Amino acid sequence: MEVQQIKIMKKIIILLSFLIIGIVFASVSAIIIPSPYTYTIFQNSTAVYAVNGKTGNIDYWNTDPAIVIQSAGLANYPNFGSIFITCGTYNLKSMPQTYGSSSIQGCGEGQTILKRAFNGTYLHTISMNPSYNGLNGYAVLKDITIDGNYGHVDNLQDEVSIAGNGYEENVEVKNFNAIGQQLCGNILLNNPKIIGVNSSTSGSTMGIWSCPNSRVSIIGQGDFENMRIPAILASGDLEISTGSYFSHNHIQSAGTGGGQIAVGKSAIITGIVITNGGGSATSGIELNNGTYNISNVQITGEKACAIVSNGQQSIIQVSNSNLKGNTQAICQNGLSMWYLSNNIP
Repeated sequence: MEVQQIKIMKKIIILLSFLIIGIVFASVSAIIIPSPYTYTIFQNSTAVYAVNGKTGNIDYWNTDPAIVIQSAGLANYPNFGSIFITCGTYNLKSMPQTYGSSSIQGCGEGQTILKRAFNGTYLHTISMNPSYNGLNGYAVLKDITIDGNYGHVDNLQDEVSIAGNGYEENVEVKNFNAIGQQLCGNILLNNPKIIGVNSSTSGSTMGIWSCPNSRVSIIGQGDFENMRIPAILASGDLEISTGSYFSHNHIQSAGTGGGQIAVGKSAIITGIVITNGGGSATSGIELNNGTYNISNVQITGEKACAIVSNGQQSIIQVSNSNLKGNTQAICQNGLSMWYLSNNIP
């Protein structure tokens, strides 16, 4: 009888040993499975957490998503770090900043939302600085919505700031008081969406402002609507192609001149639609002193001119375009050289 009990006990011990080994192995496997991201950020009703992509550990947590995003973004500095933010609305209590090469990706426009929920002196809803401290870094922002939460008293600057080289894809900016994006570097935007607050007295001053000596390129199906002054004010070089749409921008009635797109020293603009500019003297495209190539664009419903040039020595080529302004198709305020071909009218 005792021998039989001993045998049964041995079997139980062996089975328990295998069970424990299995549990430990499963736990370790769950931890060591690598993630393609340096950190994955998620939230519950209590806080926001950043999970290390290599160890599976929660390295950072806080009730303010901005602190968690910034901590994860700085963890690999100055080396490249990537952050994936899971679906949900993240109510930012302060401004997250990243430095050097970094990537922030959500799970889609309108699915991952960074929403301004703070009052104070913050200049941006999110700031990425790949050129910080002399670095030649690269910033990536993808598949995300930035919500300025219109009406906040601190929402008087820009929602997205990129200082240096970068790339954006499927980024939506909405509900902002002042500027949607401030871009200072060589930056490519793929399928941008910037929707302002349709108000003639306040809100959504402009969609994009770019610094001098910068280059902004826009591809894909861009959508720019309801800004009080230009949807894009490019102080540097600008290139737009393939299907962007501009409507109801420059809706304030005061002032003269202006355009839904206002460009500096250089621009290549092709394949876009501009319509329904507001205000008493708005135009589709405003050119200054520089070299410009405009082709295959459709500009209709402007209060003044389809294209206006203020440049004294500009070189302007316009071809294969449909240009209709309530005053006239082209307005000249300087001594620019125009080269026109196959345009309507």
